[in-house]
Amino acid sequence: MLSQTIAFFDVDETIIQDKSMFSFLFEFYKLNFEDDHLERYTSKIEEVKTLFQKGVKRDVINELYYQSYAGEDYFNLFELGKYWFEKMSRNEGFFIKPVIEALNQHLEKGHKVVLVSGSFRPCLEPIANYLGVDDILCTELETLDGKVTGQLKLRSIGQYKKDRVKKFLSQFEDYDLASYAYGDHISDLDFMEICQNPVAVEGCDSLMKVARKKHWKVIEVH
Repeated sequence: MLSQTIAFFDVDETIIQDKSMFSFLFEFYKLNFEDDHLERYTSKIEEVKTLFQKGVKRDVINELYYQSYAGEDYFNLFELGKYWFEKMSRNEGFFIKPVIEALNQHLEKGHKVVLVSGSFRPCLEPIANYLGVDDILCTELETLDGKVTGQLKLRSIGQYKKDRVKKFLSQFEDYDLASYAYGDHISDLDFMEICQNPVAVEGCDSLMKVARKKHWKVIEVH
């Protein structure tokens, strides 16, 4: 049996220019709080920025973000995700072309492509469907009777990304050790380093320093 080559791709600012969680949140507020959606969105963004500046851990901020959807019907979030994607993908430059070219080359070679993201399934499924990708490792929301509780079932940022990738690889006895990992930020380093072929997407100075030091392939996007 031939080994299975796997290519893991971060999504936000790797495959797409957008920060999906925040543009999705904007559409969520606009749909549900028409009168003051902009104020709510601006307040949430400022809250996140303040927490970052105070040094609050990314996974804690990530969890606070998802509490925004507590009480929502999970199915409705998927419907909003379809609308969000249709709207955003009409924008020129939504997809980062050289990364999409690399992703398509993997698919053409019969490699398994996996999206790995701290974003959540309502955002990521439309992207995966459009690209012809079957596997998604992402933040999973806890639900009860179809409603979002505000808690997380699975996390997928930083060290959690690494853990998710390792667990995914463990199900393939024949996976190719020369698999690939694409990321744009230093927080992607944990999962990129466990693949033999890390590829850095230009954008984060800290990640670029690591990539140059380790002689990784770099995809220039600017």
